Amino acid sequence: MQKWIVQIGPETAAAGDKVQKAQTQIQENEKAITQAKLAKDNAKAKDLQKTNKRLWDEFNAAKKSQSDARASSRGKRASA
Repeated sequence: MQKWIVQIGPETAAAGDKVQKAQTQIQENEKAITQAKLAKDNAKAKDLQKTNKRLWDEFNAAKKSQSDARASSRGKRASA
């Protein structure tokens, strides 16, 4: 059991960090998009929207990685 805990901790932590960073950046970009739209800076808003699309892809991939790490940990724990 101890071996499993030591192994799974870093795996889920790394995925969790990626999720948190992407989520924070998305929120910041949403604020910036709103400000750009209010300032009628359509080019900046469009660029930020493209960046957010990429960040959402990264966020979803990180969530999947986090879920996969947890799922594999359950399998490892059951066999330990």
